[in-house]
Amino acid sequence: MTIDDIRKLHYKEEGREEGREEGEMKKAVEIAKRLLRKGVSIDIVVESTELTMEEVESINKELFN
Repeated sequence: MTIDDIRKLHYKEEGREEGREEGEMKKAVEIAKRLLRKGVSIDIVVESTELTMEEVESINKELFN
């Protein structure tokens, strides 16, 4: 296996990890939106989704302003 092969494998795995992280974030945002639409408090949404308070507040503003 050459250095280039190793690099390609490394970057491929990094790409997969980034994709997983993006997918997890997208799912957390969708869950937050669903909970906020149902009137769940921001604190509970933060705790349930592991998003930051700022992220949830931003989503809340986007939904209701």
